[in-house]
Amino acid sequence: MAMTDEREASQPTLWLRLGIGLVQGIAAWMLIEASKGAFGTDNPQLFAALVMIVAFPPLILLAGLGRMRTRTLVGWTVAAAAVLAGLAVYDLWREPFENLVTRRQWPSPQLIFFGGVVLYIAHHLIEPADRERRLHPSYQARFEDAWRHGFQLALSIAFTAVFWGVLFLGAALFDLIGIKGFGELLKKTWFISPVTATAFAAAVQLTDVRPGLIRGVRTVGLTLLAWLLPLMAGLTAAFLVALVFTGVEPLWATRRAAQILLSSAAVLIVLINAAYQDGQERDLLPRVLRWSGRLAAVLLVPLTALAAWATALRIGQYGLTTERVVSVAVLVVAALYALGYAWAAVRRGPWLRRVETVNVVAAIAMLAAILLLLSPVADPTRLAVADQTARLNSGRTTVDQFDFRFLRFQSGRFGRQALADLAKSPNPQIAVAARGMQAETNRYARAPEAAKAFTGAEVRPAGAVLPDSFRRQAFTVEEASAIGCLNGPAACKLYPKDLDGDGAPEVLVSQDSYLAAFALKDGRWRLAGRYEGVHCEGLTSALEKGEIATLPALLPDLEIAGQRLPFNAAVTCETAPKAAPPPRDTLPGGLGPAFGR
Repeated sequence: MAMTDEREASQPTLWLRLGIGLVQGIAAWMLIEASKGAFGTDNPQLFAALVMIVAFPPLILLAGLGRMRTRTLVGWTVAAAAVLAGLAVYDLWREPFENLVTRRQWPSPQLIFFGGVVLYIAHHLIEPADRERRLHPSYQARFEDAWRHGFQLALSIAFTAVFWGVLFLGAALFDLIGIKGFGELLKKTWFISPVTATAFAAAVQLTDVRPGLIRGVRTVGLTLLAWLLPLMAGLTAAFLVALVFTGVEPLWATRRAAQILLSSAAVLIVLINAAYQDGQERDLLPRVLRWSGRLAAVLLVPLTALAAWATALRIGQYGLTTERVVSVAVLVVAALYALGYAWAAVRRGPWLRRVETVNVVAAIAMLAAILLLLSPVADPTRLAVADQTARLNSGRTTVDQFDFRFLRFQSGRFGRQALADLAKSPNPQIAVAARGMQAETNRYARAPEAAKAFTGAEVRPAGAVLPDSFRRQAFTVEEASAIGCLNGPAACKLYPKDLDGDGAPEVLVSQDSYLAAFALKDGRWRLAGRYEGVHCEGLTSALEKGEIATLPALLPDLEIAGQRLPFNAAVTCETAPKAAPPPRDTLPGGLGPAFGR
């Protein structure tokens, strides 16, 4: 009878969840279709806000149905939608729409991931409080909800994936007998989105009405994790002991000490909680787990302190970057865990009982930190740009050391504005460098290193002089890709030679089996073309002696639909005939008849 009542009570919730999934899927399909047209590109901020609203608030409804009061659930869902929409608008605003590659309309991966984390933390602060009708519910209720929904999410995703696997298998069966309609249906967006969302909602319902299934999986998983605690605690203790003898220099030399140390601290925190679980059976745990838990809790303090030291050293040397701002936020939360867990380990009483309070406080701190980082208040990019430009203006960072490219291409609106301000700097070096970077359009182009460029180049013939402007020029990636010595130490030979008879030399650059011809036009040396066949016998020795002459072209260039197609003679390594056809018009830019082939 009890099972029958439970099934009957779950029927309304089942249909509500399926309806939510269906509506979410249809809305997702509509957004995908809108992204292909003008709506997404013309209204990127609105589009991103709608994406976040369609993606996450329905999940709150799926998780809270039957477990929260309707008024609380609706209010929490609306509030979450408003916060996510605001974060999405800011996420698009902070990146200029004049993006050099494409005009972004989707929320960034960082916002999607951390937006989900924010909702997960907040939901498990709200749901148990609403169910127990008090602001500070029992730790057991928080633990039960958080782990149940975590496993429920994982199982629902797995169910949806297997569901689609079955559909594709069925389509393959129909395909064997020549019925391809079902397989074609599985490729349609209007079918994929609603079916996926509805299948996920069904999985949430199935796992929700079988709490014993979730509890059993959770218990097995946490028990297995708990027995890794002695191993991790022992390894961490051994590392800290060894550090006393090796010193910290090898640690700093890795340049990733903070990340590894914080990752180790995070693993210890997870394993401690796997052993503690909801605290109901903490005194029944084997002694080895209890002692390992106390040791691990204390070891969090030196691990976090070392990570803070490493981060402080890097910030002191090179200033803030986007990653270092995030690292500082992570360190604040890690310090809360470390100090709180150490306090729980040394206090008398039930084993690690005070981790319950620490976990709640740290969850609230983590929630606040993520929201601040995703908002204008503590935007990592904004803080990094402000710090780096301040270091440049104060002289702590020289113009040669400063990464102007970060401002131009990697820091969005804040970087572009900072670059514009630097272009007006009273310091002429800063202003020139900033204006030069403003003119860049290729994110991946790099200026050559003056100390390395041309170090492997030889000027031929003996006594020839390479134009200074050629040697000083910063060649683009496309120009330098033709000849390696232009932007580095690769070996090549340079032949200054007046090819078009205007009295000013062009430059032939030899590498491998061709000559690249560079001509000065509008104050800049530009790649004009190539000559193939340098591998032919006798050519190298003649080039060394400067025996270079110009000849008329055998056939004229072609013009097709306004596009000039140059004629390139086939190289057969034969001796050129003495008779030559009459000369023809010169190429654009004043180059001679045969130049630029």
